[in-house]
Amino acid sequence: VKMAGEGGWQLQDTLFMQVPALLPPNAMLILNDSRVIAARLPGRKEPTGGKAEVMLLSPLAPSRDPAVALNAMSGEAVWECFVGGRKVKEGDVILCDPRVEEEEE
Repeated sequence: VKMAGEGGWQLQDTLFMQVPALLPPNAMLILNDSRVIAARLPGRKEPTGGKAEVMLLSPLAPSRDPAVALNAMSGEAVWECFVGGRKVKEGDVILCDPRVEEEEE
């Protein structure tokens, strides 16, 4: 647990069940149940072969649930993505293949 105190921030090793005793009166504890997926796809631009990377942010179809989209029976899903790489522009074709990263190591 990282706590703010009189001397600034300090780390304290504790069990989750002890957290309520550490909170001041009327404090609010907010739990985040969002899921994180391994969504970094290395790729190459066609036809130049330049490096590119696609980060899957959130699924749009066939479902907004990442588990459903990743296991789409059709083998196709639509995702909102962040695409990085030198001179990547709209309309570029990027081939994503996990073996791209393996070849470079």
